[in-house]
Amino acid sequence: MEGDLRDALTQQPIPNAKVTIRDAQSPNAFVEVLADKAGHFRFTVPNKPVHVIATAGGHEATRYEGEPLILSGGQHRSVKIKLRPQ
Repeated sequence: MEGDLRDALTQQPIPNAKVTIRDAQSPNAFVEVLADKAGHFRFTVPNKPVHVIATAGGHEATRYEGEPLILSGGQHRSVKIKLRPQ
């Protein structure tokens, strides 16, 4: 899975934002990755439902589409997450 983090108002990339990928079945199982200076992130996710939550200073935490994301083995997915300024 890879994705881009953007400001919901300006559409500008949000550099160095944190992305939490959390197991939907076991909330204590998660990994955190940082977006690069262009607001892009990439991570290999397990073959199970996960929640993707992005956070950045000055923006509200945002969960991707609110529902668990499920990728099957070998599937690639690109997501765009728009964070609203606080």
